[in-house]
Amino acid sequence: MRCEKNKGWAGYWPDDAPPGLRSIAELLTIAGKRGDVVKDDHRSLVKVIVNDERRIVAKQPRDKNRRRWIRLLSLVRESAVTRTLRGLSALRRADVATVSPIAAVENRRWGMVLDSWLFYFYRDGRPCSEAEFPMLIEVLRAVHRAGFRHGDPHLDNFLFDGEQVFVIDFKAKPRLTRVSDYRDLLLLEHKMKSHSDIVESLDIDTASPSYWIARAYRRYSAARNWVKLRLRTAGVSKYRGKYKAQSSQK
Repeated sequence: MRCEKNKGWAGYWPDDAPPGLRSIAELLTIAGKRGDVVKDDHRSLVKVIVNDERRIVAKQPRDKNRRRWIRLLSLVRESAVTRTLRGLSALRRADVATVSPIAAVENRRWGMVLDSWLFYFYRDGRPCSEAEFPMLIEVLRAVHRAGFRHGDPHLDNFLFDGEQVFVIDFKAKPRLTRVSDYRDLLLLEHKMKSHSDIVESLDIDTASPSYWIARAYRRYSAARNWVKLRLRTAGVSKYRGKYKAQSSQK
């Protein structure tokens, strides 16, 4: 992977970087252009931009750029966009259906990532729904055969073009054992509103230690996330109550 640095920014490209998109300045110019906004919230900004008759997706992970804990972690590890770039490139080399990555750029200060963007070529399609469940399972299995685990297999991380499912967000986490495979499958089952019975449809051996370890870890993760949500909600409520009290005193 090629790296270039310029005025506090660092850019990363896979070996087959396309012409016209090989410098940080060119990529930042594209990021600053107006386009069709696909997503715009506190978590991320995603827009599709036409550049030289090519449609490019520019994604800014706002939540990961701004959260203090993630900024501190970026002192000792890659940013989210560079890990995703490596992940998508690895899947393409393994012939797993995914989008074509272009580059990632990041701005660091005192070693911490303050801003970053990921770029890849646009592909027609829509986020997956539960109707694509069998194809989602096949894509996850292809990821596992390539030696990776997904780690976050919710429906928005996959794209359906009417015929095939593609991975659009992936961090190249190494597959450890079958525990990794089962954990991905159980996470996907948990993310689905109908809670499709993956265990029954795939005939998983529920007596195996790998399955029970994966299931126990999923329950632990769910409980931890529930506690975090309650604490965050309590903090917001407390802040709002304090603000209202102060306002009433004025």
